[in-house]
Amino acid sequence: MTREVLAGLVGKSESWLKRVEKGRLQQNPRLPILLEFAEALRVRDLSEITGDQSMPVRMFTGPGHPALAAVRAAVNALPVQAADGAVQPLGTLRTRLDRAWQIRHSSPDHRTALGALLPDLLRDAQVAAQMYRGDTRRRAQAVLAETYGLTPERVAGRLPAQYYQPWTSFSRIIMKPHAVTIAVELHKSGEAARQADRAGSTAIPSVPRRGRHLIEVARARRLRRDHSAVLGTLQLANRTAPETIRYNGFARRMVLELVEAGPAGLR
Repeated sequence: MTREVLAGLVGKSESWLKRVEKGRLQQNPRLPILLEFAEALRVRDLSEITGDQSMPVRMFTGPGHPALAAVRAAVNALPVQAADGAVQPLGTLRTRLDRAWQIRHSSPDHRTALGALLPDLLRDAQVAAQMYRGDTRRRAQAVLAETYGLTPERVAGRLPAQYYQPWTSFSRIIMKPHAVTIAVELHKSGEAARQADRAGSTAIPSVPRRGRHLIEVARARRLRRDHSAVLGTLQLANRTAPETIRYNGFARRMVLELVEAGPAGLR
């Protein structure tokens, strides 16, 4: 990774990063910036960056959801047959899948609820895609693709105004939230603020997606150093979808930054 790319990923200039490398900064980078470096460089311990004593990144970012390991294992597994020789009927798989997407977009604790459903659903959909034949197999593969969230999207502008794809959130509605994220990732503070204002209180049907959009709006406010707006938006995100903000790394870093270096009245 080049210095230019790394600097861009953490929202700093190449010259700033060069001064860090040569120890020429008057003040060492604060913890939130170090965590951004860790994410960009994919390191698990800050000591790999600072050279000091061991400080695992998860001490500050928090653990993943308890159900994550089981879901990850199910995604990575590729069974070729059912353990008991039985294959789920496609109608049953479709009902389970529809239920999972309903939970995904309506439950404030969607990670916990989905964590109980997804491992078995993924396994059974994988088995069906392997074991069925002919047209039934193609339909089973479509169910599996939807379970993974892999089906190709259509261009939003060609969709009806009220159309909303429940398992990707793809719609005209979601384009404004996407614009906020793009501007934030490009570190365009003015554009991010404009897009956040433009998105306003976008009526996103999915509760978790609505919470994630609010986190992106908070990131946009952070670029302008509007600490009060950052805190207020994060509080709204927490009321909207508690599990979404609890397991979101960006939200954790913003809270940590406010606690460590925010205005005294907001700490």
